[in-house]
Amino acid sequence: MAAPLPGAESSLLPARSPTTDFGGSAGCGKAGGPVTVGAVKAAAFVFCLAALGYAPLQCASEPDETLRRNETPDEAVYGLAEKFREHGNEAAWRETLEYLIERYPNSRHAARARQDLGQGGPEAGQEP
Repeated sequence: MAAPLPGAESSLLPARSPTTDFGGSAGCGKAGGPVTVGAVKAAAFVFCLAALGYAPLQCASEPDETLRRNETPDEAVYGLAEKFREHGNEAAWRETLEYLIERYPNSRHAARARQDLGQGGPEAGQEP
């Protein structure tokens, strides 16, 4: 047993050493010999490198529309136009759809807005 730490005359714990005997025999370099702190750090480093090998890689792909949690800007503007339409504010409905077409001309909601405006809107009694 190692000498107790200074000032700990009646310590029940042995002094810490840089090696721990996990194998039961005291042979350096032999199987079952003492394991050094450096060896534990090296093993932890190798384990972390191996874990990184199994980490998922981020690949470029199209986002899944069913997993999207936030509205896109064009979707929000189209939704606002629909609210104006529900409340009977045709001028605001038309102006919002025109803004959507101008601001986001290539979006799917811009195509719907063009279709809605081409149908004559709510005053013609047609649904989009």
